[in-house]
Amino acid sequence: MIRANGGAVLAVEETWWLYPIFDDSDVRHLKRTRNDIVRGTGEVRAWPGFPEAALSIAKNGSGDLLILLPDDSTGEFGDRVYRFDHETRELQLVAESFDLLPWTAG
Repeated sequence: MIRANGGAVLAVEETWWLYPIFDDSDVRHLKRTRNDIVRGTGEVRAWPGFPEAALSIAKNGSGDLLILLPDDSTGEFGDRVYRFDHETRELQLVAESFDLLPWTAG
């Protein structure tokens, strides 16, 4: 995620737009990353049913999100990627690891 810093992946037969990681190393990066992963997660934390400790990493344009959940024992975000359905508030495992999601040109 950090190497690409944005872009799109395919999961559950949909294109998902990744939130970038904030980068203020220069003006160009700052502009490109101002709607970063922290800001994106902050915006959805108030949604009903959104898992309290989840990190939103991508959106599909229809309101659904790809998220990471913290490990119960360590509190660190795990490798598994879940789809959060904004209508049903259900989680669906979409990949055992973010690295397994195919990249797309979008």
